[in-house]
Amino acid sequence: FADAIDVDVELDFQLRRDLPLKGLRRARTLDRQVLDILRDCRDLRIAVRNFDYATAAWAPLQTLTAMSRNSQVSVARLGGYAVLAWSSDADANANTNADRFIAIAEGVAGAGWSMSMPSQLQPGADTPSVAINPVDATVELAMTVRGKDADGVTDTGVITNRAALVVARRDSQGSWTATAITDGGSPVWAELPRMAVSDNGVALVLFRRF
Repeated sequence: FADAIDVDVELDFQLRRDLPLKGLRRARTLDRQVLDILRDCRDLRIAVRNFDYATAAWAPLQTLTAMSRNSQVSVARLGGYAVLAWSSDADANANTNADRFIAIAEGVAGAGWSMSMPSQLQPGADTPSVAINPVDATVELAMTVRGKDADGVTDTGVITNRAALVVARRDSQGSWTATAITDGGSPVWAELPRMAVSDNGVALVLFRRF
């Protein structure tokens, strides 16, 4: 990992010519490297590339493909190490839950990207938010998971107050552990969780609760 005193994260949106893009999400660190995460306007592809201020050059654009529809990308970066998390849907239908998973991509500046869909992260997950612990470089993830309605048969749709809050952690050995957040034994229903980690390594999740 590159040494850095502080981390500055920018988010902005603009059109690009090299993909039919809906938005640009940018992470910048004090090692003067910029990571662009580009989302296809049809929610089909996630693409990434690095800009190194030292050489004033962009790395080649790399497309990361998981399933038919890829969206809701979240990015975190610590020095030269970056993590992306996004929702990947096999049938591109947000109202069917069993075929929607969280995809993870990890990259090190100059070494390319690796992508996975960890089996420990349960299906039906979306709205991921990822952060990197600055103390030990573990990865913290928050997400919501939609399963079945109260009848036990109908898939819970997008507009709902029954999306369960789940957090997950990837340790330094690369193993994921996911935990559903409960209150009095019942799921915590949530919307749009946001994960952050403090300078001393405490993970914090902000979300709307139902």
